[in-house]
Amino acid sequence: MNDKTTLQNHLESFKFHMKEVNESLYKFESESEKEKAKIENLKHSFITVVKLINSEMLKTMKNVEDLLKLSNLKE
Repeated sequence: MNDKTTLQNHLESFKFHMKEVNESLYKFESESEKEKAKIENLKHSFITVVKLINSEMLKTMKNVEDLLKLSNLKE
């Protein structure tokens, strides 16, 4: 009888610990998904900034090119 009680106690302890592990894994997975979303937002923002910088750089280069053409015409 004592062995059966000990086994039952171990089983209950095991179930309790498994429940804790599952809850921890669920929280970890949830946090991981949130972090992935933040990374995707950051990546999107970075790409947008790079596109804006490239656009402004192209405009500046065009303006410089136009100024050089005007400068050559006046010489």
